[in-house]
Amino acid sequence: MALELAPRKIRVNAIAPGHTETEGNIAAGTFEGSAGAVLAGKTPLGRLGRVTDIAPLAVFLASDESAWITGEVIRAAGGLVLAT
Repeated sequence: MALELAPRKIRVNAIAPGHTETEGNIAAGTFEGSAGAVLAGKTPLGRLGRVTDIAPLAVFLASDESAWITGEVIRAAGGLVLAT
C-alpha cells in the first residue's frame, strides 16, 4: 500500500503494540490471574503497555512531523523484542 499510495502523498504505516491494557483485553480477561504479571515480567520496561503509550505514536504518524516515514512497522512493545 505504501508503494501504491506514495505518489499521491499518502503515507502508510503500522503500529505493532506489545501486550497492552485495553478495554477489550480487560473485558476478555486477557491479563487475569498471573497472566498480566508474567507478560509484564518478560518486558524490559517491566509493565504492560497502556493506551497512553500507543496513542501518541498514532498521533505522530498522522502528523506532518512524520512526513518522511512511510512503509514502516513501528513496534511499541516496551523492549519485548529485545528480550526474546
